[in-house]
Amino acid sequence: METEYEIRNIEAVEAHCQKNGFERVSGSTIIPGYRSDDPSTAHVLLLKRSPESKDDAGVLKKNSFPYTWEGSGGGAKSEDKTIFETMVRETHEETGLKPQAASDRVYCVRFDHNGYRMAKYIAITATEEKIHCQRLWSNKIRSLEAQMARHYG
Repeated sequence: METEYEIRNIEAVEAHCQKNGFERVSGSTIIPGYRSDDPSTAHVLLLKRSPESKDDAGVLKKNSFPYTWEGSGGGAKSEDKTIFETMVRETHEETGLKPQAASDRVYCVRFDHNGYRMAKYIAITATEEKIHCQRLWSNKIRSLEAQMARHYG
């Protein structure tokens, strides 16, 4: 996996994707937040990948990277006009939130997976909606990461 430079303009993402010949593209959002009465409570919304999900046809399939934590997002579809539309659609499907662009910077992580040249574009976004989530203490996340490292080593 290779982390690539940030792309300064969200409109430049499609040109970047075509130029580099990525076979599959996904978009992901990072949604930061804090309690308005205490800015020191900064946090980021992360989702835990499930081991299985249904595809567009309703068929159960195994997910890549099960039980790992990431920002919300998913694969681009032909009806998405831009990668930001992919990010908004996927985030809404997964969380019910409707993100808005908070930055014009988009980050790209490129990697090979199952024989495909992949690119994941990540943008920092914002939402006006309240986020209610299950809390997990950081020591439990570290423990989970250690278990995954032993398993996938």
